[in-house]
Amino acid sequence: MAYATVDNIADDVIVRLSQVPGVSVQTYATPTIRQAIISHFRIVALEEWWEHLMYWQTFAVSAVTGVPTTDFSGLAAPVTEMRNIKAIYRTDSIVPIPKIHSRVLPTMVTGTTAKFYEPEANQTTLFRILPVTSTSAMTMRYRYVPSLPLNTSEVPFDREYMTLAGVYDYLEDDGGNPGQTEKFRHLLNLRMEQLVMGNNDHEIPLRADGLSVSIPNQWYES
Repeated sequence: MAYATVDNIADDVIVRLSQVPGVSVQTYATPTIRQAIISHFRIVALEEWWEHLMYWQTFAVSAVTGVPTTDFSGLAAPVTEMRNIKAIYRTDSIVPIPKIHSRVLPTMVTGTTAKFYEPEANQTTLFRILPVTSTSAMTMRYRYVPSLPLNTSEVPFDREYMTLAGVYDYLEDDGGNPGQTEKFRHLLNLRMEQLVMGNNDHEIPLRADGLSVSIPNQWYES
């Protein structure tokens, strides 16, 4: 799916602002609008686990240190922050392994089957698997948030939301038309509600192990 670029959205913002009474948009304002778009994207990307920003990655771990052998910062869709990892699984399980409690001594976790993960201050591997002698193959579900380094970079998010965000940000800073500022704040929040609803509008099993639950095909007397 092709997304609008930073410049595409900035142009949309300028068109919308030109329709607001009492607001003038000069050429020098364009860099400010671009930066507002990038800032809003970085914030909104972390608001939800947006499905279109999510990836799966299978990896192996060292059976000596428990550290992943994959450099996560070097992936095509890299991840360098623990907050962008939603879940970590053994590849033979649909239930994610939990984060180890801070009061649990890692050396007390033994065996060869992955039971916990522990975050680490390393931007290439991010965490280690416990026990460190684990030989389990692993998979993680994570979020990729692109940095948008260029004006021609595509912004992987809803174009209407990003346009409204840019307009609202400009009007809020301008302060010359409170009525229009409130109008676009309302539209921005409404669009976010629609996007969140759409992102969560799927059939989701009530149990994490839902795939193993048999579905009755006839009535039974209780």
